[in-house]
Amino acid sequence: MRTAMDGHRTPRPDTAQLLADALGVPVTDLWPFTGVRPGLDAPTVVSRVFPARTEIPSAMWREVFTNTRERIDVLVYGGTFLFDAVPQFTRIIDDAAARGVRIRFAVGDPASAAVHARGVEEGIGLALAARCQMTLTRLIPVARLDGVEVRMHGTPLYTSMFFADDAVYANHHIYRQPAGDNPVFELTRDAHETLFGKYADTFEHVWATGTPVVPHPH
Repeated sequence: MRTAMDGHRTPRPDTAQLLADALGVPVTDLWPFTGVRPGLDAPTVVSRVFPARTEIPSAMWREVFTNTRERIDVLVYGGTFLFDAVPQFTRIIDDAAARGVRIRFAVGDPASAAVHARGVEEGIGLALAARCQMTLTRLIPVARLDGVEVRMHGTPLYTSMFFADDAVYANHHIYRQPAGDNPVFELTRDAHETLFGKYADTFEHVWATGTPVVPHPH
């Protein structure tokens, strides 16, 4: 156990889980990045696989967005977890904009048929539309910053996407399952430029067809 806990190596996933169970804590509290498990015989195209979005440590989201230099693009319906689970998320966006990062948020249109249908699928009804509206409201302050844009979309969303420079975190949606319970794949442009481009093209299409959200001036 001392060897596994010395901080210099990451134990096997099964060993990590046993130690975490013995200590009565989540495995990600001991090894923040061991919630990441490679797929079965997975090719090296995908850097890491998270079985569920909720298994991504908030510290990792913070690090990803804090270290960006050129681009942050977010495609979601609600995406409220960014504000609820990532400490000082609004401040992170403020700082990114200040250093010249281009930031775009594509958020679900609360009044769209696609958002309504997804709420029914997930068994939460109008709650999803309410989450979309909540995120849009929370984004108003940052939408006033130079380099930050917010749009609403009404597309049937099969994958939520979080771009940070040349990496994308693709949260694929499984029918009837909440986004937080669905897997996330980390992919870099260097690992597979063609596949990365497919995600990027999808974002650009949704963005191009979205409705700009223009905040009222102070």
